[in-house]
Amino acid sequence: MKSFVLLHKEKSHDELVQDLWELELKSREQKERIVELEALLGKKNALDEHKLFLKADRLAKRALHPKTPGQKVGHAGVTREKPAEIDRIVEQTLKKCPDCNERLTRFSHRI
Repeated sequence: MKSFVLLHKEKSHDELVQDLWELELKSREQKERIVELEALLGKKNALDEHKLFLKADRLAKRALHPKTPGQKVGHAGVTREKPAEIDRIVEQTLKKCPDCNERLTRFSHRI
């Protein structure tokens, strides 16, 4: 409290009024920013709700027409023919795990 009193005595009336106006402007800017951020948050929440609705709709459609995956029992399997001759070998390496997006090392393994 003493520092406020000393500060108050050191500044003139005009300086204090100027400080008050600056604080008021800053307060208005912050309130406008809060309104903008709340609007963005509302859009995000609406998007999340829409995604949940789409997922529930997909699950409901699947429940109406359940299908078992794969071919029917007794169906002859069809695979691609193996080549008679291998004409080239291409080494394929991954830099990141496709599931968790972690960087892979030479000795990466799952526990």
